[in-house]
Amino acid sequence: MASATKLIDVPELLEIPDPPGGRYELHHGQLFEVTFPKFGHTEIQGGLTELLGPFASGRGRLCAEFPFRAQPRFELRAADVGYVTAARLAGISRDDYLHGAPDLVIEVLSPSNRKGDMLERRQLCLANGCVEFWLVDPRRKSVTIFRPDGSESTYGEGDVIPLTLPGPGELAVRQIFSV
Repeated sequence: MASATKLIDVPELLEIPDPPGGRYELHHGQLFEVTFPKFGHTEIQGGLTELLGPFASGRGRLCAEFPFRAQPRFELRAADVGYVTAARLAGISRDDYLHGAPDLVIEVLSPSNRKGDMLERRQLCLANGCVEFWLVDPRRKSVTIFRPDGSESTYGEGDVIPLTLPGPGELAVRQIFSV
C-alpha cells in the first residue's frame, strides 16, 4: 500500500528553516529547494529591473525575486522579476504575499532549469492572474513572451520588444544581455 505524501501549506513552510545555500518554495504543497542564483543570472535580473523600472514608475511595483502565492494554500514562489499594477498592489497585506501571480512574470533560464518545470510555472502563472510571462534565454539571447490567450512571441538579439507591461514603450533585446 502506497503512503500518501502530506501536503505542506504556506504557514507550515514559513516555520521551516531555509536550507544552506538557498531557500524553499512551495510547489503544489511540496517543498522545492531553490539554490541561490549565480552572478550572471542576478546581473540579468538586475538589468531587467533597471531597464523596466522607468516604465513601472507610478504604475505599480517591479522587483527582482517577487514572492507570490499563485494559489493561496499550497503555493509560494518567487518570480525572477515580477511586476504588479498599483490597483493590485493596494490589496496586498504587508504581512502576506501577493495572492495570484504578478501581472508580469519574468523568468531567466539557468542551466539547472528543466523544460517541464518552466512549462508548469508558466501555466500556473498564466492561469492565476499573469498577463505576460517572459522566458529570458541567456544562451540564445532571446526573450519569448507568453500570454493567457495562448499566443507567444519570440524576440532575438536584433529585435525590439513592444511593451505593454509594465507600461507602454519599447525594449531592445540586446540591452537585456549587455549588462
